[in-house]
Amino acid sequence: MSITRYDMITNQILYGFGKRKDVPAEVFAAFQRRHSKLIEYLETHIPRHISVGVCGAIGKAILWHGQEKMAPFCDAISKGDFKGHDDPPHILYLWLMRRTKYQTKDVYKRTITVIRAFIEGKKIGRMKDGQVVMPSLPPAETDLFEWDDTYTLMIKKQRPDAKKAITKSVYDVMDKDDIVAEARDMLKILAIKSMVQEVP
Repeated sequence: MSITRYDMITNQILYGFGKRKDVPAEVFAAFQRRHSKLIEYLETHIPRHISVGVCGAIGKAILWHGQEKMAPFCDAISKGDFKGHDDPPHILYLWLMRRTKYQTKDVYKRTITVIRAFIEGKKIGRMKDGQVVMPSLPPAETDLFEWDDTYTLMIKKQRPDAKKAITKSVYDVMDKDDIVAEARDMLKILAIKSMVQEVP
């Protein structure tokens, strides 16, 4: 069975910086249902020639910072609507176009670097003698956030060794109709499981 781009984007949002874990099929399916609008948005708005590593990083940024804040970034990547040579999405685009091969995880980490610069309003390119000079675009050392074991709670530490963390529930960023639909799906799954268990 071949893996679809939709599944690859889901994997990137799920795993981020982390090593791929064995996520039970029902947890993976629930995650996809929960974030179907986001994954569909990324699949349709980010061109297919752009790495799924970029899609995954943007997906996590939308979950953490909101779609409104990330919409200009997505437009820049999808339409080439850059705000100058030193615009973070432009630097990422140039970095991607100058490579024939790259690892998805490396692309993901460099996209996180660019997203942080974008959110903070920083420019990361520079000019020399009227020409754009590419910055080194180092891979980020930390992800935007980590998932809890249920993949419903986003956890962000200010520093890796910090004891306290900022948390957000995915239910805080989902619209109410999606929450109701997920609850309905979960009840169906529970009902099916209980019927199966009752059969001797």
